[in-house]
Amino acid sequence: MRRYRGFVWFTLMLLAGLLVNPGLAQDPRPPLFATNTPPAPLAVISTPSVPINRFVLRPWQAGDLVEVLYTRVRQLTPGAIEMENAIALTQYELTRRFPRALQDAKVRQRLLPAMLAAPIGSIDLRSVARPFIEALVNQQAAAPLIPFEDAGFQVDVLPANLDGIAPEDAVLHVYAADAAGSPVYDDYVPVIGSASGPYRVLDSPDLPASPLDSVAALELMGVGDFNRDGLDELAIALDDGALNRELRVLGWRGGSLVSLVEPGKVIRYGEIVTWMAGGSDLEVKVYREESAAWQCLGEQAVTWRWSANFFRPVPDADGYFFQNTANCLFYGAEPLYAQPIDEARATIGDILPFVTSEDDYAAQRTQVIQAMLAVFDGDVGSALALALDLDSRAEPGSWLAQQTGAFISALNETDVKPLAVCASLIEASPHGACNIDDALARLFDEQPLVRDRPIDEQLLELGITVQNQQTVSTVGRADRQVVRFNLAGEHWWAFAPLDPLVYTAEKADP
Repeated sequence: MRRYRGFVWFTLMLLAGLLVNPGLAQDPRPPLFATNTPPAPLAVISTPSVPINRFVLRPWQAGDLVEVLYTRVRQLTPGAIEMENAIALTQYELTRRFPRALQDAKVRQRLLPAMLAAPIGSIDLRSVARPFIEALVNQQAAAPLIPFEDAGFQVDVLPANLDGIAPEDAVLHVYAADAAGSPVYDDYVPVIGSASGPYRVLDSPDLPASPLDSVAALELMGVGDFNRDGLDELAIALDDGALNRELRVLGWRGGSLVSLVEPGKVIRYGEIVTWMAGGSDLEVKVYREESAAWQCLGEQAVTWRWSANFFRPVPDADGYFFQNTANCLFYGAEPLYAQPIDEARATIGDILPFVTSEDDYAAQRTQVIQAMLAVFDGDVGSALALALDLDSRAEPGSWLAQQTGAFISALNETDVKPLAVCASLIEASPHGACNIDDALARLFDEQPLVRDRPIDEQLLELGITVQNQQTVSTVGRADRQVVRFNLAGEHWWAFAPLDPLVYTAEKADP
């Protein structure tokens, strides 16, 4: 017991000594107990001995971004969409962070040849080309400005009075083409003269250039006083591949060019009827596609009138109407295949005199339809002779060549059904000259399916394989047999037992 108490007292005294003199805790001698944690080493503070850019993100300078832009432009290949996006983002970064970088003459001289050699329409040259043109204009000693060529650019000059202040302003047509003569850069650049001497290229609004993005081509429609305000306005047409072109009208307001079209509106036109010279109204025709198969267009008259500081639209209250063409006459006569064959032939004969040429699309489509009508009428020999004649006159790869090729191949098959020939026309090319449902409407009207035989068996005789058949019950109507089949597309037809002997057929919704 005494030994135990002595051990306890010794331990307590040792702990008290450590608390009174902490330096004992750093005693280098071996620890008293094997489980004691060794002391932590003293912290050593050291200063960096390498350059600061080894520890932080390297700051990007204007020259770095210019070099990246140049490298990417040189590496760009046709169809490299990701690289095009990277170039566009680099250009955006340059103009936002270093707006004066691309105004450096040496930078422009290096970038422009690479950009002009890039795939056409893949790069926006405006941020480089416009400052370059501005510098060239201000190097001219002649007044007024005269056309000139430099660095592959052809620059034409159209004098204008945009701001109403001397000296005279101008609209520059800047154009560059590749070795084959295809446009690489097409731009209309308004420049403002100043009493101090240098011309200034306007950076507002951001006028389009072509070819770029959706803009395939530009056309200067006019420069003049369109609204009788004493200043010249600028009108540029954009061809973006749509049925109607876009017309932008710009005028001087608040120290810059702005759109003079009513906010939220866009001037679209298929044809200009009356120009707005001298304050006259702008009268246009706006087109609308009525039938892609017949290439029939509808048109509406729209008047753009200057009122309350903007050109505002006044559409014709009568809306759209068909153009006076054979294409629209044929479209209006549809559905031809649903009509009795003799009636359809008579309709075609009445319209054919309005076709301007046998090479016209309407004439070609009509002749394919006539050949198909002959097949439905059982006169395969006449149909084949007409198809062979058409094929001999068709341009290789054209719509007509695709149609006649499929038609002739189908007729050469053994025991081919008329509906199969019709399907071959539909599948041969877009807007094939046949319609399965219209043809079935005539067939089921002239030769209805009988009720004492299975529906699928009778359809098979027509060349139709039924994929699904079910009974549909509707309140207030007789139960109908609805069938689904695939023949150049999915079709649904319903057969109702409204007659004791035959079915009444109608096209059904899926």
